[in-house]
Amino acid sequence: MASPTSYPWVNFLSTPRPNINSTPVSIFGDNYLGSSHACIIDSIFICNTTNRDIFVYVKTLTERLIDSVLTAQETFKFYRRAIPALKTIELLEGAGFNMEQGDLLYAYSDQFNNLFDSNVSYRELREQ
Repeated sequence: MASPTSYPWVNFLSTPRPNINSTPVSIFGDNYLGSSHACIIDSIFICNTTNRDIFVYVKTLTERLIDSVLTAQETFKFYRRAIPALKTIELLEGAGFNMEQGDLLYAYSDQFNNLFDSNVSYRELREQ
């Protein structure tokens, strides 16, 4: 039996993003190392690089054509999630979610001087 990573219709990838502060930054999607395919997000690691506890927000931005009108929607995936000083946590804790082609995933902290890094691991579904 072939390894799942050898299948031509699945691509296992990750997108690292350093030095995120209070400005929303794309951590996954077409604006930053993202995918032009539907994906399954497997994990979101957040590393607090400051010496104090911070709060992190992660939201999705989707655009869908509904009744011939392009509609954008923002949805929080994680609202005000506490990250201890100088620690790394996994936000999804084993429960992934789907992202469609063109969807974006944004992250930011509660204050401009709070810095963190992120790494999003995902499977890109390349089936035609």
